[in-house]
Amino acid sequence: MATGSLAAGASTGIVANAGGHGFYRVRYSPRLLAALRPEIPSLAPVERALLIDDTWAAVLAGDTEAIALLDLLEGYRDETDPAVWATISSVLGALDRVLDGDGRTAFQSYVRALVGPALAHFGWEPADGESELSRQARQTVMTLLGTVGADPEVRARAREVHGSDSGDPNVLAACVAIVAATGTAEDHAKFLEVYRTSPSPQEQLRYLYALGAFPKEEQAQETLALTLTDAIRSQNAPFLLQLLLMNRDVHELVWEFVKGEWDAINARFPDNTIPRLLGGVTTLNTPELERDVEAFLAAHPVPQAVKTIEQHLERQQVNVRLRERESARLTEALASRA
Repeated sequence: MATGSLAAGASTGIVANAGGHGFYRVRYSPRLLAALRPEIPSLAPVERALLIDDTWAAVLAGDTEAIALLDLLEGYRDETDPAVWATISSVLGALDRVLDGDGRTAFQSYVRALVGPALAHFGWEPADGESELSRQARQTVMTLLGTVGADPEVRARAREVHGSDSGDPNVLAACVAIVAATGTAEDHAKFLEVYRTSPSPQEQLRYLYALGAFPKEEQAQETLALTLTDAIRSQNAPFLLQLLLMNRDVHELVWEFVKGEWDAINARFPDNTIPRLLGGVTTLNTPELERDVEAFLAAHPVPQAVKTIEQHLERQQVNVRLRERESARLTEALASRA
């Protein structure tokens, strides 16, 4: 293996994978990350996205602390590219899962401060002649603020816009996601009604899959019961169960349901959807759930997707270790900056 070295000045910002053409990961030292932060606006969109993605990979590997990634993201306050925002949203959503209590509250404040300027830039309504890319970016930042950021003003306005049937599909999709994340029993009933009666297949699926985000166990139990009936198509129900497994508010309840109804699930759903359903276990990020999932799948193998199940278990292990490493120290780091 060939190696080499490059001398750089103390304040030099270096992008190791310029243009994003290389198929490799880059781990930047804290000094290089700090030097790159003011250079972020001058990077190409693919470089900006890869910088986040590579740093996140280093966080998952335990080579970089999560707070260093959050510091890096401060350089993205003026971001407008939808692909970059999608990457930011994915990372922040994953970090939200490792925090509870005061740490999560502080993290929500961080997200609001980071993402708020982007929504102020895009606004709530598309401008005349606006590109589809801008519409996509608006949807991402709205959803991020209203869900991970728990922004009360965004949540309130999303309910207003959702009730007024906004004409922009991206805005509507964001509002559906935000309302579901704070959904009540009344909201759940309305979403089910839209799913059952809408003439649009796209709208049907939007409201069906949004049922997976409702935070209360009562609504989750109602949705779970429907997945094993003709009320939900057998090819769609596994994907709804996956989303429910990924819902941090009800995931333990859902996992117990999956175990208890395993025979019915396998009898009812297409074989090729079972591995997708089980993709939700990757977010069950406590050691107790890790052991339980591993034991259950060892006793109930999925022969049509042995390798995929192994990958799910490996990903779950990564997420458990991430929570163990980062929960306390990220909470402390965020508290020190409050």
